[in-house]
Amino acid sequence: MSIAEFSLGASYLQKGWQLAKQKELRAYLVAPILFNFVFFSVMIYYVIGMMSGLISGIGEDYVLPSYLEWSQSIIDFVFGAVEVFLWLVVGLILIFFVGSTFTMITHLFIAPFNGILAEQAEATQRELRYPEHSLRQIIGRTMSREFQKLKYWISRSIPVLIIAFILGLIPLVQLASPVIWYAFGAWMMAIQYIDIAADNNGLSFEETLAILRQNRSLIYGFGGLVMILTIIPLVNLVIIPVAVVGATLLWVDKLQS
Repeated sequence: MSIAEFSLGASYLQKGWQLAKQKELRAYLVAPILFNFVFFSVMIYYVIGMMSGLISGIGEDYVLPSYLEWSQSIIDFVFGAVEVFLWLVVGLILIFFVGSTFTMITHLFIAPFNGILAEQAEATQRELRYPEHSLRQIIGRTMSREFQKLKYWISRSIPVLIIAFILGLIPLVQLASPVIWYAFGAWMMAIQYIDIAADNNGLSFEETLAILRQNRSLIYGFGGLVMILTIIPLVNLVIIPVAVVGATLLWVDKLQS
């Protein structure tokens, strides 16, 4: 893997941020950011509420026999430690889903807005090589494409998760488990965003995958940085439109040919 190409791919996220701030695109950022905020807030609220009821009930109903009453403070401390540990686990699970599952689901709902944003971002760089699509055309095409990507993600995430889980049970080798999952997430993040510009330009999903496989260093550089930023609270609320713009610039500059 080329370090220079990897770094170049990552740099397109910053370029996307610079372009997204310009007045030509600001109006197209509102819908993705607003939906992202509402969706993540609702999902996290329900997950925390559900887990709160389960975790807070730990140890509430136990009754010590009289001869063990002296250990009451010790047992309370143990239950408290367990509760803290479980909340840490919940936090890690939320971070995982924010960085993968939630993001994939979110794109199903905002795909048309992302398609329009990518179209407008490309128009700032060159004359479009395709006629502008109507909203109805964009909705139908982008939703169909998102289901293709979702099918691709599900068919590969399950075996990757199984492999990562098995490796996680083996001492020393278990260090490879998060690396494997991160690499897979980076690949999927790159596909998710770069495919929007490719779809606008009339390429099939299979054709897009073939191009990405030929430019793995660029792809992992871009997708790897997106993956990291996606799991950072608050940053993940704005990363989607910025990544769409950055991926469009990467497509125009390096991948379209």
